[in-house]
Amino acid sequence: MNRPRSHPKAVVRNAFEAIINQGRTDTATIEQYIALGYIQKVDGKTLDYKGFVSHMQALSATVSSMQVTFDSLTAEDDKVASAHRVRATKTDGGAQIEIQVITLFQVAGGRIVSCNEPTHLISGSHEDRDLGSRT
Repeated sequence: MNRPRSHPKAVVRNAFEAIINQGRTDTATIEQYIALGYIQKVDGKTLDYKGFVSHMQALSATVSSMQVTFDSLTAEDDKVASAHRVRATKTDGGAQIEIQVITLFQVAGGRIVSCNEPTHLISGSHEDRDLGSRT
């Protein structure tokens, strides 16, 4: 399928808006923004496309809502660097979580093809320190 050429920064911003902020974790939505050959390295773990889908489903079961706020988002060629925070509300009692994330994305063909990100739990339960990679 020929996809319209989108600026890599817009691809990343739109992916976060749809998948995280709007909570659209269905496969059809994810496939719009994430390449089938996707590789994500996060907190010492490597997720492929299926692993990413599982990660998003695990997050949906753990949190009732998430909101991403970008501190910085910059692009050069097909690379996008992001410093952002994710605030989430847990489904089991409404506890709040805040995670700081620094990410380097690579975008090709209008989709994110790779992601490398360490995460840092700012607030929330110690048991949620793996939310960046939970599957």
